[in-house]
Parts: sequence; structure tokens; C-alpha cells
Amino acid sequence: DLGLGDHICFTRDRLVESYFMAVGKMHQPQFSQYRMQLARVSYLIATVEDIFGEDQSVEELEPFVQVVE
Repeated sequence: DLGLGDHICFTRDRLVESYFMAVGKMHQPQFSQYRMQLARVSYLIATVEDIFGEDQSVEELEPFVQVVE
């Protein structure tokens, strides 16, 4: 629901991979909320990794860092 794909088109869409990683860590039914949270965090980390992994200049990365701070 963040809409990151609409604003940051060069990142990988890894939502399904993130969820399956969470399922591999916590597969019991009572951990469904934790799986969703872990998948969201993993997806966000992958997106941030893509942002900083691209050949971006410091000037292009400064606004993103300011928003995170």
C-alpha cells in the first residue's frame, strides 16, 4: 500500500519473495501477523538496497535520506 513502485520504477518487485522468506522462517499458523510484518520489512530493505545500489549521485540520494531521517 506504500505505492513505492509508482514512484521508484527501477527497484525490483520482491514482495512474493519476501513473503516466502518469512514463511520459511515462521511457518506455524499462529505467526501469520509476524510473517506479514517480516515480509513488509524485508521488502522495504530490498527497496532501500536497490535505491542505494544504483549508480545514484549524492545529490539524488540526499532527499531520500532526509525523508528517512
